[in-house]
Amino acid sequence: MSLKLQPLLAALAVAGLAATLPAQAASSASSASSDGSSTSVGSSSTSIEKSSNSSSKGDKTLLSAATKTLLQNWNVALQALSPSVQHPDVPTPLVLYGETWAEGDRVAIPEFDFPAGLPGWMHEQDGWTKRAGADNLAKRRNITLTVPKGIVA
Repeated sequence: MSLKLQPLLAALAVAGLAATLPAQAASSASSASSDGSSTSVGSSSTSIEKSSNSSSKGDKTLLSAATKTLLQNWNVALQALSPSVQHPDVPTPLVLYGETWAEGDRVAIPEFDFPAGLPGWMHEQDGWTKRAGADNLAKRRNITLTVPKGIVA
């Protein structure tokens, strides 16, 4: 199987990498052009320090506000990157996110993106992992994984 390499057209950095990744990606892409030509790479960064789900701590009002902020940040980054993608595989107009998740915004991760050998039950978003602890630091240090009944004898 032969892969056709495509030039890097855009780079998005998230959270802590925001300051360094776009510049590194643009620099690498420029020097890595297979035909020796100069390459311009669009870059943007966005901050999603906490997932809207975890930052809301179960409060629906906080969840709504955090989701709105997250999607606004993504929209800014998408608008900055969109002009850099001049030759997409499939021409598609840029559609920005609304204030909440819409039907089809959150799709399942394709099977080929999971590591080889990962059990099928780990592909589901059904709460098989939880962070436990009295405070945020303790929760960062402790992830509890629950294997569904019938998997382990």
